[in-house]
Amino acid sequence: SSGAVDSKWSANDGKDPEFGNDSIYKKGWKDRPADWKDLKRLLKWDAMLTGAKTAAPHLEDATAAYQHFLYGGGDDFEFDFAEFIAEDSGGRSAYKDAVKEVTFAAVQWDDAMRMGPPEPGKSSAGGTQRSFSIESKPYNVGSSEENWTKAVGTFTMWIEAEVQVVEKDGKRQFSVQMRLNGYDFYNFNPGQEDVATGARDAVNAELVVAGVGDEFNQSGTSDHQFGFEATLGAAERQFVPSDKLVEFDQRTGR
Repeated sequence: SSGAVDSKWSANDGKDPEFGNDSIYKKGWKDRPADWKDLKRLLKWDAMLTGAKTAAPHLEDATAAYQHFLYGGGDDFEFDFAEFIAEDSGGRSAYKDAVKEVTFAAVQWDDAMRMGPPEPGKSSAGGTQRSFSIESKPYNVGSSEENWTKAVGTFTMWIEAEVQVVEKDGKRQFSVQMRLNGYDFYNFNPGQEDVATGARDAVNAELVVAGVGDEFNQSGTSDHQFGFEATLGAAERQFVPSDKLVEFDQRTGR
């Protein structure tokens, strides 16, 4: 065993990553006074929002985000990450991949700890105990269904994991508390359009510079707990059936 740790992972410092954004103000757009065309747009989009709430309840997260765009004043917004996992195939893939990533990283991190000096007071008749807190670098994940594509689209995710390890009789028992974190900057990009309706993003971008709508930061978290067993072999020589550690919300029916 080399004891090397994947550079994607580091000790958790308890601080959230810092993110940039793609605000229209970085693309040359400037604030201007609202005019009658903007008020007409607002009335139109507000009516469409109200209609969608009634006629398309499956778009509840999309309509909640858009309502915040119109009336939230630019305040931060929280989306339901657990619901994203439950309802969207992209969310389920992100969750499954995260479990797989964490199991490997946990074994790899523990390999490195086992090669270092022993921690005092961590051994007992119940076995040798170790604990550590790790986090991944941020990376992009994407939604698949219309509701979540409109609500968050492709967004930034990173993983935090609190890991407890008990080593005894040539085996290691891992207990993991995993948190999935998501961040997105909700805005409209001139030149693009809605994937379902064809509505141009530039129309809503006009509402932003007119002070009628506001871009905003949105984030969400989803907590998961699981445990697994590994031998004393290096992570690269382990096989952990991570698919069996995945537990989807009952709303998915899967």
